[in-house]
Amino acid sequence: MIGLKAYLDQRSLRRFEESIKEQIPFATALALTTLAGMARAKIRRELPHEFVIRNSFTQRGIATEMAKATDWPNCYSVVGSRDEYMAQHEDGGTREKENKAFAIPYAIRENLRDLIPRRLWPGRLLGKADAKMPGGGRIRNSKNGSSRKPKPFLMRRSGYVGVYVRMNSTALIHGKTKQKLKLLYRLDKRPIHLKQRHWLTTAVERVVTERADDAFYRALSRALRE
Repeated sequence: MIGLKAYLDQRSLRRFEESIKEQIPFATALALTTLAGMARAKIRRELPHEFVIRNSFTQRGIATEMAKATDWPNCYSVVGSRDEYMAQHEDGGTREKENKAFAIPYAIRENLRDLIPRRLWPGRLLGKADAKMPGGGRIRNSKNGSSRKPKPFLMRRSGYVGVYVRMNSTALIHGKTKQKLKLLYRLDKRPIHLKQRHWLTTAVERVVTERADDAFYRALSRALRE
């Protein structure tokens, strides 16, 4: 068996302690920045499970701000979204459109996660806008709406205006045969109320709780090596 002993004199110990103290601001900033990156990656991975995501726009909006050693002892890093609507989903609130309406898709897509191309947006389907109707478009009468290729038209309903198209099939209603209508969009001017979720905050807190000690240890080790 080989026995090894190491001795540190007081001067070497003080020098080591001073080196640690000197590197703590850098290590802290590095650890916070690392944790922010971990939280950003976690949030981006979990977004499709929490929301209906049709493209990568919302995921790209999740961003971080690096912590700075010069801010010691008040170093901080930031994790959040550049998109205002994500803040509303996090903290709750009311979404309104002044002089406009929310276009809520219905039969215009087969799957909830389908991305609707611009050519199928309400304004494109209806043509020139009529300022009297929320969301734009023209009201077409039965004669103009009937053709080999039926054109979408606006029809008022209780509390909203719908973008409809006439179908080839017919239905017997109150003893009369009427052409069936398909609802493509619901144009609703009523505000949308979003519940408070704090989902993003919870995801960040989990990362900090589980990884903070390891992140700081690795950051301090790197600082001492350099």
